[in-house]
Amino acid sequence: MYAGRRACGISSGWLRIRNGPAELMAEASGGHMGTGGAAERFWDEFQRLHKAAGEPTLASMVKLAGGQAPPARVTPATLSEWLNRKSVPSRGNSRAFLALAAVLQAWAKAKDAYAPRPTGWWQELLAQAQDERRMAQKNGRPLQPRAPRLTPA
Repeated sequence: MYAGRRACGISSGWLRIRNGPAELMAEASGGHMGTGGAAERFWDEFQRLHKAAGEPTLASMVKLAGGQAPPARVTPATLSEWLNRKSVPSRGNSRAFLALAAVLQAWAKAKDAYAPRPTGWWQELLAQAQDERRMAQKNGRPLQPRAPRLTPA
């Protein structure tokens, strides 16, 4: 059992079985075995898109978002958190993210490096990731083990 799921290795990576055989998910990324949640899928897809678009700088992505009508405000720190698996776009940043994803997909498609996803697909993935993160915050984080107390002798 792996965190409530059965997992078995295959030569090209991992095969995850979630809630039975109807929900097989193959992970062929060199054996990376994440939790498989919506946030993980969001981060995987956003990183893949960023790379396919030529890995634009944070500054250029901020400028892209600001050039939308109306301007979408996003900071380099926020973009860094999205790309480095620290956070998912908040509901307030959903429009900025979707506008950015649309531009990045156009860049990636122009390089023949990416098959664009429909906007609805990104919206659904983002909503699932936001819900998952909100539930995790609502339920609280598991307690971290404390270091033993040292008492003077």
